[in-house]
Amino acid sequence: MTRIKPEHRETTEPEGSCLALVSDQNLLVCLADLEFDYINPYDSASRINSVVLPEFIVQGVLCVFYLITGHWFMALLCLPYLYYNFQLYSKRQHLVDVTEIFNLLNWEKKKRLFKLAYIILNLFLTIFCCSIKLYSGLKPQSASFLTNGYQNLNKEFYGRIHKSLESGTGKANRSRVKMMPIGTPRVPYRNREEGTWQWVDIWNALYRERVIFIGQNIDEEFSNQILATMLYLDTLDDSRRIYMYLNGPGGDLTPSLAIYDTMKSLKSPVGTHCVGLAYNLAGFLLAAGEKGQRFAMPLSRIALTSPAGAARGQADDIQNEAKELSRIRDYLFNELANNTGQPAERIFKDLSRVKRFNAEEAMEYGLIDKIVRPPRIKADAPRQDETSGLG
Repeated sequence: MTRIKPEHRETTEPEGSCLALVSDQNLLVCLADLEFDYINPYDSASRINSVVLPEFIVQGVLCVFYLITGHWFMALLCLPYLYYNFQLYSKRQHLVDVTEIFNLLNWEKKKRLFKLAYIILNLFLTIFCCSIKLYSGLKPQSASFLTNGYQNLNKEFYGRIHKSLESGTGKANRSRVKMMPIGTPRVPYRNREEGTWQWVDIWNALYRERVIFIGQNIDEEFSNQILATMLYLDTLDDSRRIYMYLNGPGGDLTPSLAIYDTMKSLKSPVGTHCVGLAYNLAGFLLAAGEKGQRFAMPLSRIALTSPAGAARGQADDIQNEAKELSRIRDYLFNELANNTGQPAERIFKDLSRVKRFNAEEAMEYGLIDKIVRPPRIKADAPRQDETSGLG
């Protein structure tokens, strides 16, 4: 059985930044070595700088400490300064007023100093970029550039996520729950074939579980996304059911009809669920689900009406538009009669104006097959043939 493969992204950005950091580091050390004797902002006639040796020792100890503790970024940051102090101490040269020496330099030597300053600035910018990419928090990709870059969150890490939201008694601890991020939430998702965990956005996780959510006005762009998703899921495995959740006001006529016709043409069965409201053409999509798999929540609201148009132009154009709209209306009403089991005459009579349904009325009318009730909620008028719900 084929399933959606997990996303595979190479984490090349941290590697590229680290390579740039090493390159800048090497260039800076070489440039400092070449420019030391040429620029020579030191004067052997001045007094001995007593700070050189202590600074050299302190920088060396810090560099070794950073290497031992694994802070190699900080170690690389210390190396140029350590190397420069080593050159200064080994050649027995002594520090003088740098401003005075800079004023005495010719323009060619000043350009070399500017070039050295540019390399130093580039080094710090590269370190800043690497720090942001590697220490900005939990990423959907692996944070270490030493790994192969494959998104892999194991089961142990997934367990830690849930343990952080629970207290010692096993109940939810509100003080530990973090605020939801701005934007599309990301959730841990486990690949069924490989058993690995990875962070994906919530809509991607739903698509992988064959869940389609229609929660906005249906226009051409949104309709094309739904159509592409349904066709793709049908090609992957046409024996598994697709679940369509509806919570919207309907939408444009042609895009909604495209979704309706695609639902009927798929080999995969399509179950529909109303979780809030299903107005206008969203109600037709709700009734178009597989028989026995059309559900609604207890407080769901459904409204059906005849399709409307806004024809403009000459009288012949308006007349042709009215004929086409009547043809589409007859098609929708006949399809609704087949899906609900109601006579076509009643459908035409009821939908001459807007007709609204609650969950109980929608089930009696044949728009849905079952009302999903949690165990703690009892039906107002329980029937002998209905159960407590899906759960």
